[in-house]
Amino acid sequence: MLIRPLFPADTESIVSLYARAMQREANIGPVSRDQWERFVRSPQNQHGRDFRVAEIDGTVIGLAESSVKEQIEGRVRYVKIVVDPACRRRGIATNLLRTVTGLDIVDAGVTLHGQTREGWEAGEAFLAAMGFQYLESDFTMICPKLLPIGERPQDRVRFVRAADSMAHAAEVARIHNAAFSSDVAFRKFTTEEMAEDLRNEGDDLWLALEGDQAIGFCRIEADQAGPWLESIALQPAAQGRGIGTRFAYHVLATYGISPERPAGLSVSSSNPNAQSVYTRLGFSQRAEKRRYAGKALAIRERLDQRPRPAI
Repeated sequence: MLIRPLFPADTESIVSLYARAMQREANIGPVSRDQWERFVRSPQNQHGRDFRVAEIDGTVIGLAESSVKEQIEGRVRYVKIVVDPACRRRGIATNLLRTVTGLDIVDAGVTLHGQTREGWEAGEAFLAAMGFQYLESDFTMICPKLLPIGERPQDRVRFVRAADSMAHAAEVARIHNAAFSSDVAFRKFTTEEMAEDLRNEGDDLWLALEGDQAIGFCRIEADQAGPWLESIALQPAAQGRGIGTRFAYHVLATYGISPERPAGLSVSSSNPNAQSVYTRLGFSQRAEKRRYAGKALAIRERLDQRPRPAI
């Protein structure tokens, strides 16, 4: 078995790996070529710089997705490991995790975050065996029909779709960094990183403007299956005024939501206020991703106690 960095030419192999994995646990995928390429080139993943691939005789049989975020409490490395079901129980996931934890060998304070989808029993069992503890969940919510939200109060806030998303990178980065700084999955964005993240063609950026000042943003991934609310945020001073509910309703109403083209989003279990807002708009929970955490040093020590399989 060879464990190596991810290469651009691996895309088709990764899509195939996910397809094989979901035959055992349907909730793990699928992942399309476009979804994978967008995911890898996102700023937090740095074109897959810290991703690792396991292969045997040129066939990709395992993948460790890995990226680092600087948070208030310190550095957090996010890890997700997928192994071909036909190759499980051969130490592949363990070797991939061992390789990834070695990326931070000089930083004893790093925390590892792992994530599984609801029903991915193998993933949950592996994380538990490695010493990870449950932290929070991300709920996927779907809305086939928007519910009315009542009359709009009189204020100076208006909602507009940006003609050029990248031109507003500095404003979006500022609001993002202020609104999400306390979140478990927070990652601070520079203006340049946000501009790169806003580059995706076909996505829409909306701004909440109070006068000429941007106080919020909403990002929509437009798709034939229906709009996906990728993120919505207001600067702290604008929160608690009902603006977020009106903002989400106004934006989603422009996309012609229906049972055939429902809207979707993901919300953290640690944000019950947002869950309540989305429920009032007509969203209901459909799936769950669970996040686990553990100190990298403790996990490395546990890995060192396990035998190193030879394949």
